[in-house]
Amino acid sequence: YYCYIASDGQTDFTGADKYNNTLSYSSSADNILVFYNGVLQIKTFDYTTSGGDTVTLTTGADSGVPVTIAEFAVSTGGSSAAANQGTRAIMFNASSGSSTNHGNKIEYYNISSTGNASDFGDLSATTANNGGGQRAVSNGTRAVGCNWFTTSTVWDLEYVTIASTGNATDFGDLLNSRSYQMGFSDGTKGYFSTSGNNYTDDFDIEVITIATAGNATSSGYDLQNKRHGGTAANLSRGLWAGGSTGSTWESDIEYTDFPLQASTSDFGDLTVVGQAANGCNNATRAVFCSRWNGNSNLGNGNFAAINVMDYVTIATTGNASDFGDMVVAANDRGAASSWTDDRGTWANGYTGNVNGRTNSIEYVTISTTGNASDFGDMTGAGNQAYGTSGAA
Repeated sequence: YYCYIASDGQTDFTGADKYNNTLSYSSSADNILVFYNGVLQIKTFDYTTSGGDTVTLTTGADSGVPVTIAEFAVSTGGSSAAANQGTRAIMFNASSGSSTNHGNKIEYYNISSTGNASDFGDLSATTANNGGGQRAVSNGTRAVGCNWFTTSTVWDLEYVTIASTGNATDFGDLLNSRSYQMGFSDGTKGYFSTSGNNYTDDFDIEVITIATAGNATSSGYDLQNKRHGGTAANLSRGLWAGGSTGSTWESDIEYTDFPLQASTSDFGDLTVVGQAANGCNNATRAVFCSRWNGNSNLGNGNFAAINVMDYVTIATTGNASDFGDMVVAANDRGAASSWTDDRGTWANGYTGNVNGRTNSIEYVTISTTGNASDFGDMTGAGNQAYGTSGAA
């Protein structure tokens, strides 16, 4: 993506942006999204393109306003998707079982339609007890899952080619062994982090280049104290939302801008505290699903997940607003989005100690507030799936 800071009245955006990246896109595919101060612009009405290297606004910009131009991938089938998303959902640790959070299945489904998930392949081993978390990333072609196996001493990264079913292949390792990893992608790089095991310290954000297998490297920047939260990212900014610090449930949302050049900053707060409120997003809005905070007491020692969904505008800091309710309130749901369909989906999850783990998949239209709808079913019940999406 490219980010320019406008001068007063500026209409043409071309050449080097504020990060010294030179604007270039496919003039034949015209594969860009244009944002003015975080608001998606409409081609022809708000802007025009020329030469594969210039964007011209219809109305001159205000001084100091960011103009972001995001390039998305074009699939061989002719449909387009954001570089970190697509129409095929990939769920790692899918359908772990009605009585366990741990398995080795990978499943997939078509976000553009409704229906049940299908078998994709297997992870190299069975996941083990190092906690949930939203920790799969994509560049639109390849999906990388961050896995803790029974034999792990650090987090193992494995990948699949999204368009081709089959078993996962070794990618490399993270540097650390801390629990409840969280991650997202800017379309090229994947970012992973979690707070320290003592719950009180910040922790390094680790980086991979999704197209190139290898171990993660340190970014030199930190995620402020947070673990087991939800994430969401467009091509300009990534969000880390909710989570826990020991026995304390979190509502705060942290953000970082791409390319990563600083530790996370405060964005705002979710409407309800809780962990594992995994996120879906389109180019401008993120939606975080139901979560767990131990406060939904059903009596007789029984508890349930909190049935709430929140949303934020990714480009604008501030507190979240209520989006609607899920069909099945559950936490640690695998999340996968499709920008082109304006749709977010969530799969599997833990409802509480009465109804246990679910096999349900649900979806929302991200740009329209309202309750979730039934999408279909995973191949079985389960919890702690971690999802992403890409081109089929």
